Amino acid sequence: MPSKPLVTPRRMAAIGAAAVLTWLSVSVGGASVLRAANPAWALKFSSDDSRALSNLADGMLKEDQSRAAIKKASELGRRALAGDATNAVALRLVGTTAPSAKQFGIHTLAERISKRDLATQLWLIEDAVSQDKVDQALVHYDIALRTSTAASPALFPILAQATGDQRLLPQITAMLKRKPDWTTPFLYEAVNSAPDAGALVGIFGALQTSGYKVDPDLSVNLLKRAVRDNRFDLATSAYRLAGGTNAGIGSAVTDGGFTALGTLQPFDWALSSENGLFADRGASSDSKGGARLEITAEAGAVGDAAKQLLLLKPGKYRLTALVGNIPQKDVARFFWAVGCAGTEDVISLFDLPPSPASKATMAGEFAVPASGCGAQWLSLAVRAEVSSDGADDPWVTDVAVARVN
Repeated sequence: MPSKPLVTPRRMAAIGAAAVLTWLSVSVGGASVLRAANPAWALKFSSDDSRALSNLADGMLKEDQSRAAIKKASELGRRALAGDATNAVALRLVGTTAPSAKQFGIHTLAERISKRDLATQLWLIEDAVSQDKVDQALVHYDIALRTSTAASPALFPILAQATGDQRLLPQITAMLKRKPDWTTPFLYEAVNSAPDAGALVGIFGALQTSGYKVDPDLSVNLLKRAVRDNRFDLATSAYRLAGGTNAGIGSAVTDGGFTALGTLQPFDWALSSENGLFADRGASSDSKGGARLEITAEAGAVGDAAKQLLLLKPGKYRLTALVGNIPQKDVARFFWAVGCAGTEDVISLFDLPPSPASKATMAGEFAVPASGCGAQWLSLAVRAEVSSDGADDPWVTDVAVARVN
């Protein structure tokens, strides 16, 4: 009895069909996986894969902007578009070599298909800017920043610089007041690189009024930026935006008793913690349970142990403080320095007298000039002699500055 054939024609057809389906599955699946990571290799699986073709062309343009490369990319874009009319990248590539009169329409259509193509948004931004259509340009800025993670490194610095243009500032502020999800990271960029601290204070104020909660660290950075730029006229507004509540900030010493850990420098004390000079708050040894600033100065240490900004009006003032364990000058010199902020002008220097461990009172008077000194630095400076053993237990408290009538 003849045996049955192991493979019948029907079986062979089924196997053949399965093989074709397997190849299609591998080729299409391979192209799908590789079209973004390695489009050239993806095209080996499926030579007409639309996304792989457009990704290949797009990658070419990132490396080469020559006419030949643009032409080649456009040709690949046409092939990709023939395979998928909804491929926005392919449409945009075709637009690169289209007649000038048609380019806007092509890019606009590409955006309608997908708003996620960053290059399309950049083209539309440039087109709007060239025609002085600020509102339209900002619309595309917003779309690009919301839809592409690659947009912020390219666009944040440009947008930050634009805040310095008074023609653009109102529109940028209005856009930020709509609270797009990129607002906070942009503000961090702007605080560092925007050209005008005054514009930043205005933006922060508008956002606060609109109910936007700015990161506390960001607000503190704004205050530091205003001081860094010597914009002491903005310091009070920046202080309040950062959460400061002292209505008379700068008109007197803040926390002269060193009882609080203030974070709104430079109106709060900035204490040294480097270069052999260390200052920190400690408990007072008296029965009142107060606090004081305790200082350690290693041999050769030079710098400001503590420093804060004042906004005193022109006139005469008296500086007072309680001090203890201040060494002789042949060990270390401790002195108060009062100077005009933003300049090298020193108003007065007051040495802390050598004093016992218990305490001693020191006082001195100085005058804020009538002009050119709208803000002042109050610094507790230290110069420890190299040949000394340093000083590790001096302290200061009850620092005050009062107007002399």
